[in-house]
Amino acid sequence: MTGIVVSYLLSATGRDKAIIKGMGIGAILWIFINGLGTHLGLKIKSRKPMSPIFSFLDHIIFGSLAAFLVSKLGDDRLFPNKGKSSEKIPLVNTEEN
Repeated sequence: MTGIVVSYLLSATGRDKAIIKGMGIGAILWIFINGLGTHLGLKIKSRKPMSPIFSFLDHIIFGSLAAFLVSKLGDDRLFPNKGKSSEKIPLVNTEEN
């Protein structure tokens, strides 16, 4: 799910600073998961005080790695072109059959 969100974000905004954008997605995902768990009453108190920090770092690393891989392995037509005249693949099919 995170990889799909990262792909759409990079497709909409470009490949520049992909790792930072991935870190942002990872942080937002961590906040969403922890906030939703707390709101639903699922917060389990950890005996290890560093667990939330390590969980946050895991999400940051995963988001940045996903963004790096999407930016390097993704097809060039998925990303906005900066002055290039290459054809892009649209995210939504607008052709009528």
